[in-house]
Amino acid sequence: TVVNTPASLGVASTYDGVCATYIGAWASATEHLTQAERLLSTCEGPSYRYQLATGQAIDSWVLFFRGRYSELARRTSRRLEEALGKGNRMAASAQTTHTAIAAPLARDDVATARRFLDEAVLRLPATTYSQMHTWILIAHSLYSLYAGDPLEGHARLVDELPRLRRSQLLSVKIARVQFLWIASSLCAAASRAST
Repeated sequence: TVVNTPASLGVASTYDGVCATYIGAWASATEHLTQAERLLSTCEGPSYRYQLATGQAIDSWVLFFRGRYSELARRTSRRLEEALGKGNRMAASAQTTHTAIAAPLARDDVATARRFLDEAVLRLPATTYSQMHTWILIAHSLYSLYAGDPLEGHARLVDELPRLRRSQLLSVKIARVQFLWIASSLCAAASRAST
């Protein structure tokens, strides 16, 4: 194993950022994930592109939960341009779905958010239910909440739930926590909307 290379240091920084995220040490998570992005963006190969896209997605989550919407918008815009330039569908979805959907919504740009969702659906793998599906589900849910249509968001979540369960993605703790967060948000909003 080669150490002290951009690849090894980038992977280590990613894991430090993930650990900081899991314990809610948001500022530390941002620091580690920013360093990981800088290092991994110099590496070539599918495993590094996956690691980079995953770290960028987690950084977007951290910025969202910290309420750093301007920074989220700046980073997602740059990352999306890079991902599309490289033909990296997963990275493009990471920057237009999940909590990154908040970037256009924070500017009240509902049309761009809707376009991002539509384009992300077109990038989905055709045969398997993947992590990208869960990212789109969360983005659709946030979009529905923002657009004032929690009933539509709740209906979509209920419709998607059997496929999500079969995928076993909810066995991953962070995915399960995020699902419970968005599901409870939708249930509460849908309950208020239906009374």
